[in-house]
Amino acid sequence: MDVVAWERRTNDLLIAQVKAFITPDTVEDVIRANEKLEEGLGQIARARRWISEFEPRDFEEKLRMPFTRAPRRVQYAVIGNGFAGSDYLPIEPDVPVVDARFLLLPRFRGGSIIESIGTYGDRLATVMRDVGRLEEYRELSLGPIRVEIPAREIVI
Repeated sequence: MDVVAWERRTNDLLIAQVKAFITPDTVEDVIRANEKLEEGLGQIARARRWISEFEPRDFEEKLRMPFTRAPRRVQYAVIGNGFAGSDYLPIEPDVPVVDARFLLLPRFRGGSIIESIGTYGDRLATVMRDVGRLEEYRELSLGPIRVEIPAREIVI
């Protein structure tokens, strides 16, 4: 596990895998980045199975953190550097893949990382809901050949 963060105030626990790679620029880069993120999702699945076997008293000893009681909630996540996956990456709805740059925005400084991850998920859901209504086309040129394709730019 790359990140284990316990928020004493809320008694919430974050278990996260961080995947670093060169920000994708080509199709091959996207495939490699998706493979890294998929690896992180597999690691989170294994961590989730391991933690699901804990008794409430096990958290302090096994995670070596000063829990006074079992966490109220365990949030799992995969954090990528500048890329949070493409449509080719199967992502469980309750295990977000989050862009690290979003989590590092100044407005989240000093706040809850778990709330920041939730904000990212909310913004992504809003953008994805609205994207179906957008009708944009981009022209690609390959020498003398010009092709117009549907295209959408999404900024979170």
